Amino acid sequence: PMPRAFVTYVRPLLEYCAPVWSPYYKKDIDLIEQVQRNFTRSVYRRCHIPSASYNDRLAFLGLQRLELRRIKSDLIFMFKLTHKIVASSICQSYHLITIVLVVINTRFLLLAIKSPSSQIALLIE
Repeated sequence: PMPRAFVTYVRPLLEYCAPVWSPYYKKDIDLIEQVQRNFTRSVYRRCHIPSASYNDRLAFLGLQRLELRRIKSDLIFMFKLTHKIVASSICQSYHLITIVLVVINTRFLLLAIKSPSSQIALLIE
């Protein structure tokens, strides 16, 4: 019941419009993840389950890391954007677009949509 309450009432607030505001600084990612980390820890305490690592707690409760869920959400949004499933003024103005993924480090992914003339039209960090 408690994980269901978290998934129903708290997680939607943490994931609302994630493709638009998705954080990429480690401190911001950790701050958001801390909400779920504290929740899983409190569930273990209330149920008198011996303490375990965060990943073990997530597996036991059937949850995923919020960071992983945001990455999946970003990728789904980019798929919808490039296949014109989501209406966007940028997709309407270009007949052919290319997505460029530039990985700066493991925590930072730069998505760029380029027009046929190779000018960057939109950057999503």
